[in-house]
Amino acid sequence: MPNAWVNEFNNIIRRVIFPDPRLRELMNLPEDTTIITFIDRYFMRVGTSTVPLKDEDVRIVYNTVGTGLAQDVHVLRQELSFDIYVKLKALHNVGNDRLVYRTELIADRLNEMLTKQYDERLGGYRFRCIGRSEQGTNTIGYVRYNISFAYMRTV
Repeated sequence: MPNAWVNEFNNIIRRVIFPDPRLRELMNLPEDTTIITFIDRYFMRVGTSTVPLKDEDVRIVYNTVGTGLAQDVHVLRQELSFDIYVKLKALHNVGNDRLVYRTELIADRLNEMLTKQYDERLGGYRFRCIGRSEQGTNTIGYVRYNISFAYMRTV
């Protein structure tokens, strides 16, 4: 059975990220995408899939990294990092301004959803954006953008 923190993050995916109409639109998700297809193909935890990135317009890959103890031995500092991959043909076709990058709009949306301090759907998590940057990639035909968040959790 997953611990409380894992359950709460699953609830964030279930109640905040997956059903969000703006994020779904930005990710160009097919209408019939189920939550299992979503986590297996479009919004994947690092190391949980061997499906190569080849035909999705957007894929978000995320992971959590422990960065050490906070001021209390029962509190860990953690980072949650999202790598946003966007197919080149879908990079500049959001809205009327072709200079807008889909990667940055997706990062904006994740930031908006995850940093709402009083959103009950976020459970015990309190995220703070700590960085955004373009990243290199070896995935031909895609660009990669990263947004990272800091949070603390009890152990």
